[in-house]
Amino acid sequence: MGLVGIVEEFVNALCQRDKKKVLSYLTSDVVIEHPARPEGKIEGTAQFEGLIDGFFQWVEDGKVEVIRTVKSENTVWIERKDIWKIEGKWVDVPIVGIFEFGEDKISRWVEYLDFGYMNQFKTRPGDNLHKK
Repeated sequence: MGLVGIVEEFVNALCQRDKKKVLSYLTSDVVIEHPARPEGKIEGTAQFEGLIDGFFQWVEDGKVEVIRTVKSENTVWIERKDIWKIEGKWVDVPIVGIFEFGEDKISRWVEYLDFGYMNQFKTRPGDNLHKK
């Protein structure tokens, strides 16, 4: 499977709430950035697990629609629409992600989405991230 296929499998695993599969695509020292979120950068799978656990508690179900992908050497850009069931209702979330690879695993992931949009819900994914 090529890098584009890995990214598509990864985002599908996220929407399907498959933590084991999600983690299998990441290097142990992965750097994850969500520029619109207060914590900004997450480093390593251990810290990411706190975020993903919160996400999986928040999102009841989901699927992804890939709009377009672009690949250049060890980087994949993906424009997609995640469709999440949150608090009993379905929402479309437009997202652009940038994935850099090292050793055929994701070593850096930058995700752009409007977290202000998420304020309509009682909770947000990862609210528990820094409460440990």
